[in-house]
Amino acid sequence: MAAMSTDDGRTRLAEVRRKIDAYRAHPADFSDGDLLSLRRDARAAIDRLDDEPEFGVAHATLDEVGRHVRRDRPQLCVLTEDGDNFAQECPVALGHIRLGFSIGAEIEESHCSICERDLWECPHIPGQVYDGQPVTRIITKARLFEVSLVDRPDFPDARITSQSIVRAEVEDAFGGPLPANVRPVCDRCLTPCPGI
Repeated sequence: MAAMSTDDGRTRLAEVRRKIDAYRAHPADFSDGDLLSLRRDARAAIDRLDDEPEFGVAHATLDEVGRHVRRDRPQLCVLTEDGDNFAQECPVALGHIRLGFSIGAEIEESHCSICERDLWECPHIPGQVYDGQPVTRIITKARLFEVSLVDRPDFPDARITSQSIVRAEVEDAFGGPLPANVRPVCDRCLTPCPGI
């Protein structure tokens, strides 16, 4: 799993780098959706390259994507309302939290994503690609024993996707209560990265 994840991280990183170059050359060609996707792809690349030589480049790329988006399209960097508080859901900010989730479970029933047969009975190998379709194991019944917070989850996307921020902290940063219907914009990517 780790080798496949690392190869996927390298591929994703190369694609993100290509898109950054294209964005620099023609920013107007990129929609808001394209930039949101670029942020997610940069996060996915770094999440697959933990402990690899490319990790530093992936980290710098994640920060670069964040700077472009925040500088050019600040409306994409608003904090999400979360009840009386706010939530940080930016893949760039959350990509700097190098934690994820791992489960302990007994899988009771599962099948192949291609032929839908039990994995012990089908000819497909999970992680391989057949006629353009990746093989995954679809779990339909399992007993969950525990969920752990770990620094290197087996599944790279099993990461933190939202972080609660107390409204009072946001208001202190902005110098007082926020006017009604104002959604604060995160400025994290406009300052030098403090590191991971």
